[in-house]
Amino acid sequence: MITIPAQNGEDAYLTTQELADWLCVHRSYISDLRRLNQAPPSFRFGRLLYTRRSEVVAWLAQTEEEFPYFPPSMSADESLADAAGAEDTEAVNAEG
Repeated sequence: MITIPAQNGEDAYLTTQELADWLCVHRSYISDLRRLNQAPPSFRFGRLLYTRRSEVVAWLAQTEEEFPYFPPSMSADESLADAAGAEDTEAVNAEG
């Protein structure tokens, strides 16, 4: 993961490419999110769009609350163990 530090104690501003690199996604994915009004707030300065790092962190927290990857009652380890168990059961059923 790329770390974008704040500069001089202030919030860092990220270009679309820096944001995509930081989130490990393609630049077009950020553009798609913006088109769907699902991206963190950004502003245009000249030809580039900029997003505050703090806005991205807040947007990620909000997105995580709305769409959690794991159910609140289940840890990541439990979910992975359940998934592995389901794959083993499917393999046995396919063979038998």
